[in-house]
Amino acid sequence: MALNPYNTIRMAARFFLLRRMPACKDMVPLISQSMEQPLTFRERFVLNTHLLICPWCLEHLQKMRGTLHNKINEEPLVPSDGPGLSPEARERLKAALSKSSNP
Repeated sequence: MALNPYNTIRMAARFFLLRRMPACKDMVPLISQSMEQPLTFRERFVLNTHLLICPWCLEHLQKMRGTLHNKINEEPLVPSDGPGLSPEARERLKAALSKSSNP
């Protein structure tokens, strides 16, 4: 059975770009860095372009965001009178997380 010409072209373009983009192992530290601090324009461009063509890195980013979101929303393990995030800091983190997940 022959492949749809559109799918053939799409797959060829994806492989062409993947061969010329940085490898996934180079993107993982950049994904982690994007969760911690703002990226430069070039880093953002390279990361977003890679995420458009690489479903595995996109899944990795979504899992990291989900883990961070779950950690922020869970109850603290320390007593409320002990050290921990203040409610204001928790709200700032929630806002930053929701802002970063909606490009």
